[in-house]
Amino acid sequence: MQNQISSFDNKASIFLAAIGIVFALAISLFDVFQYDWFIEATNTFQTTFRVLYCAFIVNSIILHLMHVLVLLPRKHNENKQYANYYKDVSLCERDKLNEIFNEYSKNDDLLMDQIKINANICARKHRFLNAGIILFIPFIILLSMLILITVLI
Repeated sequence: MQNQISSFDNKASIFLAAIGIVFALAISLFDVFQYDWFIEATNTFQTTFRVLYCAFIVNSIILHLMHVLVLLPRKHNENKQYANYYKDVSLCERDKLNEIFNEYSKNDDLLMDQIKINANICARKHRFLNAGIILFIPFIILLSMLILITVLI
């Protein structure tokens, strides 16, 4: 499960970087609104282009959000301390850490709790990554339409 969580984080990081670069380049299309050919175009064309551009920006923001949500670390809301949760381990004194490790190795419930927590983390990351991948489709379509319109006119 830990490998799967790392895999989701890696995929989200790659998508986030790629989408960020494309989004930054697409922002340069904002100049189109000031070109003479755009100002002289029909109202229908201008409205269509603006709607597509706004849809692209909104889609891009949501797409970024989905990938950021994959990368956000989980919050530790419970009062229990786990021997394999880095914040718990870093806050413990050596004696307390020894006690937690001994309890963890003897108590199957703690192990099951940790497996359940990791499964929930994995499921959440998977859900957000899938949403981001699905949102990538309209991102590409909108970007392609904007580029085509800009190049063809």
